Amino acid sequence: MSDVRNQAAQAPASRTQIPLDSVHLDDLLRKAVEKDASDMHLVVGVPPILRVDGQLTAMNYARVTPQDSQRIIYDIM
Repeated sequence: MSDVRNQAAQAPASRTQIPLDSVHLDDLLRKAVEKDASDMHLVVGVPPILRVDGQLTAMNYARVTPQDSQRIIYDIM
């Protein structure tokens, strides 16, 4: 997981950061499909990350908090 954190720190950041308070996993997955991403990484402390053509790119969202990750995961349980 530290590899993802290191690469995420180097991933290009977007200017606009959308709060994650009302974002659901389905919303994130739809955006991943739209971008033809092979992976999506949700790591506390960094924005959601997509892997597109082998490159990690930060999504236009705020950094994931522990509360965000718990809420997003509980959505699918």
